[in-house]
Amino acid sequence: MQVLQKPQFKDGQDRLVSWILSNVDEWRTHRDSNFKEKWREYYRIWRGIWDPADKMRDSERSRLISPASQQAVESTVSELEEATFGRDQWFDIHDDLADQNPQDIATAKKLLKEDLEKEKCKAAIAESLLLGAIYGTGIGELVIDEKEEFTPAEQPIQPGVIARGSTSKVYKCVKLRAVSPFNFSTDPGIADIDDALGCAIDELVPRHIVIKAIQDGIYEDVEVGDYSST
Repeated sequence: MQVLQKPQFKDGQDRLVSWILSNVDEWRTHRDSNFKEKWREYYRIWRGIWDPADKMRDSERSRLISPASQQAVESTVSELEEATFGRDQWFDIHDDLADQNPQDIATAKKLLKEDLEKEKCKAAIAESLLLGAIYGTGIGELVIDEKEEFTPAEQPIQPGVIARGSTSKVYKCVKLRAVSPFNFSTDPGIADIDDALGCAIDELVPRHIVIKAIQDGIYEDVEVGDYSST
């Protein structure tokens, strides 16, 4: 596994990065010390993994894990998904009262529904609901990306002869990504993400994606070093 070595910044950038990282470290420490062990317990119970701490007495030998918790989580998530996606139009957009043309918002809703389903937002929402049912917090990250799309195309070569193939175009899209609470840290003591000083998502990125992003100019052009436990 590979990670990037910390790049060198200018003085102003270096102070900003240090200030951000110091806050993120505090948020991460607060998260781990208050919730990490509980979250591991929730996941273990949901998966039905036995642990010696589950024994009620020392003489107990049984390692039977009751599926009641798993069934409760799955049932709750299923009901939430049905309530969310049960109808064909699973979201709504309210038009401006001053707008005299109601057709524009109807077209926008159809286009948005098409885009959301194209980028598999339903699956991401369902995964966020599952994480929320297990850990008590469901988190989704909005990601802006560029994708290449191929469509069938025809091109006349000479009278009566047509070449058939495909053409590609690059388009921008917005995707939703479910985030595990283990990888998310934010300002403690806030009730809403909008009230927080900030938030951070820790993500392991495969090495080939890092190198490709460096080549495309998305990441800083720095040496890709070896990963260590430290």
